[in-house]
Amino acid sequence: MSDMKYDSGGLRDGASKNRQSGEAAAGAARTLSGVSVDAHPFGDVNNAGSFAGAVGEAHQHHIAGAPRFPSDIEGGRADKTATLGDELTSATTTVADQAAVRRVADGMS
Repeated sequence: MSDMKYDSGGLRDGASKNRQSGEAAAGAARTLSGVSVDAHPFGDVNNAGSFAGAVGEAHQHHIAGAPRFPSDIEGGRADKTATLGDELTSATTTVADQAAVRRVADGMS
């Protein structure tokens, strides 16, 4: 009867991947913060300054948005849920292994 379980490993794996994604996003933001956008790379052409301004605005948007990735919060929630699942599995298995519960289960089959 003790075949009930909760797949907490999947939640922990997801939490780990969530944190890795957040770390990658934060790393990208740090890299982007170390560079600036100006008209020089676009050459001596008309509207290079306007184009650089638009690219620079997008650049700043990416820098601001990347660190907002809630990896630690979401990863922590998944870890807590996995722990609760482990506790639920343990408690359920303990109850399921009780003689009275086994008799009821056997009577239902």
